[in-house]
Amino acid sequence: NIKFIMSAYPKILRIAVSAYPYPYPYRTR
Repeated sequence: NIKFIMSAYPKILRIAVSAYPYPYPYRTR
């Protein structure tokens, strides 16, 4: 489960960036 989350985390972040172009707290991480 951990590996899946770690692998999907970047994808979710990338999708979030596309959905929300404006800066958000997760962008700094």
